[in-house]
This record gives sequence, C-alpha cells and structure tokens, in this order.
Amino acid sequence: MIKRILKNSCLELKRRLVLARQSIEGKQFPDEVRLCYEWVQKTLGRIERQLDYLSSLLELDLGDRILNQTWYSELSILSSELEVLDQYYLHPLYRLGKDDLLALKVIEWLHRSHPQTADKPFIISNGSFSIAASRTTPTLYWLPVTSQLSFLHFALFFHEFGHELFLHHKEEMEDLIAEFQEKLAEFLKPAVTQSDDRYQGYLEKAADIVETWREWMEELFCDAVGLTIGGKSYLQAFSHFIRMGGIKEFYVPERQLSKRSHPVSLLRIRFLVERAAKIGLEAEATRLEEEWQSLAGLLDAREDYYGYFDETFKHQVTAVLDDMLIEANPRKFAELISATDSPAINYLQLITEAWDHFQDDPQTYATGERQKIERILAKKNS
Repeated sequence: MIKRILKNSCLELKRRLVLARQSIEGKQFPDEVRLCYEWVQKTLGRIERQLDYLSSLLELDLGDRILNQTWYSELSILSSELEVLDQYYLHPLYRLGKDDLLALKVIEWLHRSHPQTADKPFIISNGSFSIAASRTTPTLYWLPVTSQLSFLHFALFFHEFGHELFLHHKEEMEDLIAEFQEKLAEFLKPAVTQSDDRYQGYLEKAADIVETWREWMEELFCDAVGLTIGGKSYLQAFSHFIRMGGIKEFYVPERQLSKRSHPVSLLRIRFLVERAAKIGLEAEATRLEEEWQSLAGLLDAREDYYGYFDETFKHQVTAVLDDMLIEANPRKFAELISATDSPAINYLQLITEAWDHFQDDPQTYATGERQKIERILAKKNS
C-alpha cells in the first residue's frame, strides 16, 4: 500500500508540474517580469528532476521502512515547494495583465535605482500593501487593485522596499536594534527593586515593551526609507492612505499595543514630521502635523501609548534610525528626481507631479492622469 501511495503521489505532483508550466508558457510577458519568469521555470525544472529521481527509486520496490519514510519526506517537501510556487509566483504570472504594467515599471525603476536590487527578480499581486522580501526567491509586492491604476499610491512601494533593504543588511540592522533594545531596557528598569506583584507586573510589561520595539523599529525604518526616496510624495501618499482608517490610526488600547506589528499611525506621523523637517520639507511637515492634529481633535482621540513610547527616549530611536539609513543607503529624493542615469521616464518625478496636481485640482486630476498613463504605456522603452 505504501508503495502505491508514494508512486501515485509522485505522479500527481508531476501532473501538477505539467499544468504549472502550461499556465505560463506561450504567454507574452513584459520585460519587467522576465527575471521572475526565468526563475519560476528554473525552479519547476529542478522540481521535475527531483521527482524523476524519486520515481526511479520507487520503481525499485525495496520495501524498506526507513527508505519509505525518507521518500515520503522528500515528496512532502516538493509538494510544499510546488504549493508555494503556485500560490505566490504562478498565480501573479498567470493573472498578469496590461493594467499591471505601470506598477511593474515603477518597481523596476525602484529596483534598478539601487545596486542591492538592480538584478533582483520581482512580481506583483493584489492585496493590502505589503512585501515578501527574500534573499533566495523573487520579491513579491502586494498592492490594492485601485492603487495600481493610479500614480498616487505608488510612493507606498518605497516603504515596502525598505523591508527589502532591511533584509539585505539584516545582520547589521539587527545589531543596531539590539543595541537600542538594551538601552531601552535600561531606561525602563525601576530604580528600586521590590518583591510585590505590582513590581513583577511592571517588569513583565517592560520586557514586553522592549520586545515590541523590535518590529516597530523596522517599520519606522521603512517609513524613513519611504521618505528618503519619495520626499513629499511619500508623506502625502502615506497620510492619505491611512488617515481615514478610523480611531485606530490615532489611538490603540493598551492591551492591543503588546507585540503589535506596527506603531500607532499617529506615532509614525510624529517621526515622519520630525525627519521631514530635517531634510528640508518644513512646510510639508507642518501641514501634515496640522492635518493629523485636526483629525485627532475631531475624533477626540487622546495620544496615550501607555509607556510603549515616551518622549524621553525618542532621540535614541531617531539616532538608531539615522544609523540604519546610513547602513542601507537608499537613494535620496533629490538625487533620484534629477538623476541623469534614469531611464527615459523618471517615475519619481511623475509621482511627485501627480501629487502636486491632485493637491492643486483634485476635481480634474483623474482625467489628466489617465491620459498621462496611456502615453507612458504606449512607449516601448519607458
């Protein structure tokens, strides 16, 4: 029975492998996803060779329990690999259409603007803005359908790209965050040791705050990358995208702050405002701060982080973020928007101009944008 199960499972995986190839072969893919397509075909070829080898071993019918366990394990691994390939890479390639082209061009421009990712394969899919950064597989970007049809939200890719840079410099980044966590733990340490339950509860919360800041530092770093690359366009895209998310963007109850993956949005705005002013975007920083203060007042949202953030250690956070930016070295907005090594179309310039137009005349923005996008996509070498 085990032999039959293993052989049939092997045949089933081969059948799925054939279908996987059929789903993407013969299609005309844009140049922007060529590297991802080649990686997928190479991976399918490797899985096929491993399945062929396992098939030959199963034909021997050795009837050895240990060998059968080994072969089951190897088939299970190949099945999981094919499942991941199907869900995260075949699906985006299979569904790829003309409406994806603009987003693909923007990401290719972003990747090629940085030596760390100049030759890194990538693909896009639909969902909430996020990224699956990896050192060994193509980078997968998710974005909402409505966001891929307009310039306005593309600046949010710059935040997601920060996760790619973080991964590229992961060891150094983790060291910098760990040093900050040590300082934070020291800051939160009570001056007097006690033995009652309240004291123990405080120690547990302090440890939780320190742990929570691991994820918060990465997210604040990615915001800093977004601002560094996108300048005012990132401030505008970030604020517009999240500010209508309700009270949770301004205030989060204490019990929900523990190990929360992202800092409260209002806190992220605070750090963005500070950094924007430092890099010469004083007017934009002031307007952003005033807008969020107005919304917080409208919602009667009180700014309380229950000890998870304190102004007294804000400068330490900023200093570590500065060091992380030096390590990752994202291209700066001023360099990119005037770069002579850019392709025929400077996508950062287009994104920035789009926000200027939208801010000046939101009523007519959509018509002008559609015409501009059509002209860009009509150019072969854009």
